[in-house]
Amino acid sequence: MSILVHGGFSFLDDANAPKFRGLFIPALKKVQRQVHSTLGHDDAALEFVEELLYEILANLCVSQPRTPADVEERVERTFPHPVEGWAVKEAQRALENHTAKKKQELVFPADKLHSLLQKEVLGYKIDHQVSLYIAAVLEYMSADVLKLSGNYVRNSRRSTVTTQDIKVAMSADKVLIEMFDADAAAPSEEDSLAAEKSSLTYEELVKDLLLEESQYIRDLNMISHVFRKSFIDAGSSTDAIQAVFGNLDDIYELTLTLLNSLEDALEMCDEGMESTAKEESDAKKEGGGGESDDGDGTGKQVAPIGLCFADLALDGEFAVYETYADNYKSVPAKLERLLIDYKLVTFFRQNGPSAHFLEAMRYVLPKLLLGPIYHCFYYFDTVKVLCMASPDQDDRDSFEEALSVLHELQSSLERICHTFLPKKRDDAVRFQRRPVSRASVKRLVELQKGIDQWEGGDIATSCSELLLEGDLQRHLGKKKLTDRHVFLLDGLLLCCKQTRKSSSSTGVDHRLKEKFNVRKMELVDLEDFDEMRFAFEVSDSQKKVTLVCKNQLEKSEWMNALVVLYVRSTLDRTLDAILREEELAIPLPMPDPSIYKFASPDTSTNLIFEEGVQENHDVPVIRGGTLHKLVERLTYHKYADPAFVRTFLTTYRSFVEPSDLLRLLIERYSIPSPVSTASTGRNEGVFRESLKRFKREYVQPVQLRILNVLRQWVDNHFYDFERDSSLETSLMEFVGNVKGKSMGKWVHSIRRAVERKHDSEAESKLKSLTFETPPPPVEWHLTKKPEEFNIVTLHPVEIARQLTIIESKLFKAVKPSELVGGAWTKAEKAKNSPNLLKLIRFTTDVTFWYEQCIVEYDCMEERAAVINRLVDIMAVGIRFLS
Repeated sequence: MSILVHGGFSFLDDANAPKFRGLFIPALKKVQRQVHSTLGHDDAALEFVEELLYEILANLCVSQPRTPADVEERVERTFPHPVEGWAVKEAQRALENHTAKKKQELVFPADKLHSLLQKEVLGYKIDHQVSLYIAAVLEYMSADVLKLSGNYVRNSRRSTVTTQDIKVAMSADKVLIEMFDADAAAPSEEDSLAAEKSSLTYEELVKDLLLEESQYIRDLNMISHVFRKSFIDAGSSTDAIQAVFGNLDDIYELTLTLLNSLEDALEMCDEGMESTAKEESDAKKEGGGGESDDGDGTGKQVAPIGLCFADLALDGEFAVYETYADNYKSVPAKLERLLIDYKLVTFFRQNGPSAHFLEAMRYVLPKLLLGPIYHCFYYFDTVKVLCMASPDQDDRDSFEEALSVLHELQSSLERICHTFLPKKRDDAVRFQRRPVSRASVKRLVELQKGIDQWEGGDIATSCSELLLEGDLQRHLGKKKLTDRHVFLLDGLLLCCKQTRKSSSSTGVDHRLKEKFNVRKMELVDLEDFDEMRFAFEVSDSQKKVTLVCKNQLEKSEWMNALVVLYVRSTLDRTLDAILREEELAIPLPMPDPSIYKFASPDTSTNLIFEEGVQENHDVPVIRGGTLHKLVERLTYHKYADPAFVRTFLTTYRSFVEPSDLLRLLIERYSIPSPVSTASTGRNEGVFRESLKRFKREYVQPVQLRILNVLRQWVDNHFYDFERDSSLETSLMEFVGNVKGKSMGKWVHSIRRAVERKHDSEAESKLKSLTFETPPPPVEWHLTKKPEEFNIVTLHPVEIARQLTIIESKLFKAVKPSELVGGAWTKAEKAKNSPNLLKLIRFTTDVTFWYEQCIVEYDCMEERAAVINRLVDIMAVGIRFLS
């Protein structure tokens, strides 16, 4: 039930909607950009938020406010805690800023609202500060709703806020549930399914894959750098460690290769999509609907994700998972034998990063070691889904090729794992937390409703997901046991007694018996003995409970879930520290700047950044620099900067020739290896590892981005190559000499881009201008004989039409680079701005023609008639053709 008073003034009924609907939409767009600048929104979502705001506004107007204090009293009385305090604080700040005439003005239209409240809602005059106070409250509440829904969308790995997202986020928030009608805000099951289905676009599937791979690499690092390293530090033998962890390093290298390949594919594709789509749009407009050469003719460029999988599958790289799975069959027994070693147990208790590290070794590590096997099956399913979702035929063919190769591996893994691997993936194999789903939120609400004798705050305020539930027994002493249905959440452990009556008649399923705050709870792994087996103990300052499981497998599941809650944050920090130490121990070497000028360190004399301005959060905006520094940043190894690439390719002609730029990019591609200065064997080993890091983190990104710049150059500024044929010859010679299989597909994309440009140029010569509707008939005036044509005998509409057609063709031919730095005024203007000069000459010639038409007549009346005709032509052009 909503706490807001229903009834009162109806802002959106048939009579009032034309006056009020859409009033807040422009302000809501600004608020959305303030709270989540990287997320988009659909119009329906903002309209829904506006409806919520009018519900709040109706509630505030019910009390007939005449002063800001009246509004404040209404807010404090009807808004839930703690929103009422924050809303009042924001409104008071808005009044203070307005009184002090500070720049922090409200986004919401307080002036328009003031007028409408007086005339349409309240019916009496009010002080402007009342409207200002109300506008500030509405702005705060809109920011709260949009920020909450934006957080949900980000956790769902999507980029657009919809009405459904707002409803789901509100249904999971206690304050908003209390403030608004929870039934109205909560989505139906069908709506939730539809929202999930609509989010599974190909682009979002690929983004989900990238996120999954990044988290998977984090899990692999956790296994190797924390758990395996602890065995090494404890002095375990190499053979014993290898028997437990198998070929984990091979899997890590494969995953890193796949992730880099996926990121490279997206980076190369993202910048090409805009230009390709523009070409296809122009082709359809000018040529009557041309077809794309990418895939199925949709005109949309797709990242070659399928090729990333196909290349690795054809090379047999995924076979490492078969070796790993075959080794895992004996891992649990081998690990158990290791953990009965007294020296190891003592070492882990005394030197482990967490007090429960021994329990983590015993219960968490076996689950984590299953992760790579589950992840390989994830590949099989993901490749199938991506194959069906991809809009590009070539991409689908690559996925099908990968599937055909991976089918044998899948059959082999199923044969190896059928005895120890459940068919359904167990989330316990994941150490990193995943985004909370809407189903989890809904489950928490239902859980609390089903528990009798619940005391304290709502579950949703301290927990976000249900991790595990099941039937256990509580040990009461002297072999006495009583049943407990236990719920483990990420913040609470609830021990309940199931009710005998059905939930349909009582409204509850369980009666709460014991409740533990996980953060204040102690966990003890109890040894088995004759009277009690498979038990563990939980306690806090007031109570102690011993819970007994049915078997060792069930105990392992519960202990794994509990121990992960204890050690996750500690082990995450431990892993971060280890990775930082490794990065410092194995520095990234750089080429000698005297040999490779692009490796010169940044200084205030060779590179200048725009102060206080950043794009994409971490990418600084470049203000100026030396030519070598600009080319270095154009292909920087640490990050891609698409905005800088676009700007540079548009403006570079003002300070460097195209041939010189291509030469510098070719020089940049040839990266010399760093020279070793090591004098000892240990230092030689460090240098070898540094060299691997150099190739992975410097050479590969730089070379990829050079090819990306060349591809964008061809896609967006091919006129440079049309003006200078030797430039294209040099480009094709360079890409023909690029070696390496990993670069082959990007070289192929450049060649295809050049071929596409030549094909489109040839087709444009054959195409005629077409329209969706037939062109209008020719407007005739005094004559149809060409020898009698002049400005008076032709119809002004037809003259305006023909001038517009000629000028539009000239205007469309102007390239962006022709407008940079006043190129049309420089000495080489004929070379750098040929199309712009043609347009300028045309307008000048038309002006001269107008003047000639006037002075050809001696009679003033005839000259006046010509001037009137010129005015008619211009009026037609302005009114109908501009």
